[in-house]
Amino acid sequence: EAGTVVALTAGVIGYFVVLRGLSFAAHGLSHIGFAGATGAVLLGLPPIVGLLAFTMSAGAVMGALGQRLRGRDVTIGLVMAWSLGLGLLFTALYRGSASRAIGILFGQVFGITGQEVAVTSVAGVLTLLALVIAYRPLLFTTLDQEVAEAKGVPVRGLSIAFMVILAVAVSEAVQVVGVLLIFALIVAPAAIAERVTSRPSHGILVSAALAVLFTWAGLTRSVVDPKAPLPRNGLGQRRNRAFVEIFHGPAGGADQVVMMSRLAPDIGRHMTGTLQSLRQPGAHQPVQGAKHGRPPDVRVPLPDALVELLSRGLLAGLRQHAGDGEPLRGQPDPGLLQCRLGGCLNHSQMILRRFPLTPRYLAMASAVAPARPPSLTPFRMAGGGFILLPALVFAWLVGHPPIDVSIRVPVQHFYIVTAVSLLAFGLAVLLAIAAMQIAQYRVLFLCLGYMAMGGIFAVHGLMTPGILGDADDVQYAGRIVGISAYLSLFVPALFFAASYTPITAAFERRLPFSPAGWLIVVLATALGIYAGLAIISGELLALLPFGTKPYSYGLAATTIVLLLFAAGRQARAYLTSRLPLQGILVVVFLLLAEAQVVMVLGTVWKLSWWL
Repeated sequence: EAGTVVALTAGVIGYFVVLRGLSFAAHGLSHIGFAGATGAVLLGLPPIVGLLAFTMSAGAVMGALGQRLRGRDVTIGLVMAWSLGLGLLFTALYRGSASRAIGILFGQVFGITGQEVAVTSVAGVLTLLALVIAYRPLLFTTLDQEVAEAKGVPVRGLSIAFMVILAVAVSEAVQVVGVLLIFALIVAPAAIAERVTSRPSHGILVSAALAVLFTWAGLTRSVVDPKAPLPRNGLGQRRNRAFVEIFHGPAGGADQVVMMSRLAPDIGRHMTGTLQSLRQPGAHQPVQGAKHGRPPDVRVPLPDALVELLSRGLLAGLRQHAGDGEPLRGQPDPGLLQCRLGGCLNHSQMILRRFPLTPRYLAMASAVAPARPPSLTPFRMAGGGFILLPALVFAWLVGHPPIDVSIRVPVQHFYIVTAVSLLAFGLAVLLAIAAMQIAQYRVLFLCLGYMAMGGIFAVHGLMTPGILGDADDVQYAGRIVGISAYLSLFVPALFFAASYTPITAAFERRLPFSPAGWLIVVLATALGIYAGLAIISGELLALLPFGTKPYSYGLAATTIVLLLFAAGRQARAYLTSRLPLQGILVVVFLLLAEAQVVMVLGTVWKLSWWL
């Protein structure tokens, strides 16, 4: 499907590229897009974002040059070489797997995901629709630019629009056929069509038909010939050419995996070597290796743990089928826990990004990494001190009113709140980078929580009486300060608690991570609207009842429950892994809950309230 859409788009737009003498410029766009794609991967963004940004910018510049672009082969060649070198530099700087960036260079028609197919289809339809709308004036300017300009046709505007459309088409096609082949798919069918017929409408149809024919012929050969070049993963192994079937055998209750490796013997050889150590004890049937020619199927009785991972989509791109039998309910094989799967489960982020957190997974993870015996370490003592000290000091000050003096310093309050807001924004930026690197919605929700805290708390500081506005705005500012104080803990608590619920798993199932950056944009927009209303129309926000009783009590109680829930779930993870960062998150959630308690029980501007 993706190949057909790309071929149709390339065939249609390629005819205009050949007629306008822009073949080399189109080739240059693909190389420029490679630099953008690798730069986006380096920044943790989807490659298509960098592709579109670089190609559309370059296309607009080329379109503005118009006739002056022709004859500048040396300049275009230098830009192509520079872009390719820049892309390779970005690839070398990227610390993770470079398969996404390299896939842009060579294409991955067999490895494209369902979401990428949808994006490619939408982009192809929009490109073809734009060409249909601009067909007559575009053809006029292509065949005789001087006469078209004399007739009042916007030649420069059409040139820029065409190059931008070409940039979108190149970005769409590069994901499938790669930077090095897109030139052939755009130019070759159109050049043949120009020689076959002189009528533009017939030439476009012939060019599109030839592009689809060439694409289908290449796909057919790769399916029929097992020795044909296949896309490779980050480990250099061939992928997406084996079919896996999972079924439950009622006789003996053994789960089995059947892998038919006839179409790609290399996959069979690699997979059987990996699965050999994961077989159940007592399985008499040996693991059969794959050979060239027509090898036998590979049938491997596996533990329930591995079947769980396979059925949840750990091996992306393989066709799976579950039978009607009941899966095993026993514990994973002890030998399995000491092999490759055990190593993976010790690094939970490798698994959590692929399938949702289920009770069976928790049982497996606990069996692999059992909780250590409790001990009173300096780290735990420090964490307990951080949690207990503020509560004890607050209780002591409240119990001794003469010592709990009033300190009313609005300017210092603004400085302190601003510092805390900047700290929250800094944590949000770090978590956003981490979330984009490992593609986990759970980490992204933590980022959104700190981002909301920083934004709302910044409004809380700006609306401190005496900082903005005049004396007439003091009443509204005081109400907004109270509302923002409660919301600055309630909204982050929602995100923190949601990160430990099946919501993140539902996001991963229904929405791939690549567009997750839009959640940050949406939240940033909401925070900007809230800040604008607070500054421009404070009387409107002052009508919200969140800062007055009993609504403030209900909001505070909900916030405390959400933070305690997040702290409890995070504590379970810490007791299993004993990672210091996870323990720090537990302390942070509990301190935020204590801050909410102090906000309700304390008196504004008192020493206990400040602490």
